Amino acid sequence: MYHVKNPKKQRNDVPDVIHFIDPKSEHVYDHQALAVRARDHDPSTRSSPPSVKAIADYLGMDPVCIICWKSPVERAHVVPKSLGGSYDVRNFALLCAKHHKEAPDVADAEAFWSWVDYACERDGHEKWSGVDPELLARAGIELDTPRAAKNSAGHWSAVRAELITHYGWAPEDFSAASLDELMEEFHTVFEGATTTHFGVAKKASTEAWAFEIARRRIANRSAS
Repeated sequence: MYHVKNPKKQRNDVPDVIHFIDPKSEHVYDHQALAVRARDHDPSTRSSPPSVKAIADYLGMDPVCIICWKSPVERAHVVPKSLGGSYDVRNFALLCAKHHKEAPDVADAEAFWSWVDYACERDGHEKWSGVDPELLARAGIELDTPRAAKNSAGHWSAVRAELITHYGWAPEDFSAASLDELMEEFHTVFEGATTTHFGVAKKASTEAWAFEIARRRIANRSAS
């Protein structure tokens, strides 16, 4: 690194008059005269996903999982690209790796956010994991029992638990009398409006959504 010394002597004199430029002068740069240009004229045509920071800024939150507040996070499509979803920042959420692998892969943005609400109720207690219980007590925070604990008894048990707790299925909705029709409609929905992610062919959240949509279609046909 080179240092250059100013050969001139320091001047300590102060000018008697300081001239300010008139703000109305044509020589002053007027930022308001510059036309506003959006970064994306049509966000739905983006060819690459937005950054984690851009998604966090859009959601108005820190870059943590929106369900359990853990980090690091992954960019989760609300509607998968293979089902017509875009790289628009509005089509993304921030999820930890665990919840990203559990989130539904369906062609229904409302269903995705509904599942997020359900998962927040189910796993809300995870937000406080590692926090001193006494500190929580002093802050007046009481942890509720999870609405539906994860069921490790098998895939169908997890699907059934989600149908009951998230979609409000009653025992009669599982009746054998309508099982054949339900399964046929389920496969129609599952094959046409869902996809796989992370190489996981079966997700409880995805299958539960497909069963719920199948049930609604059958109910609508019966009512008409």
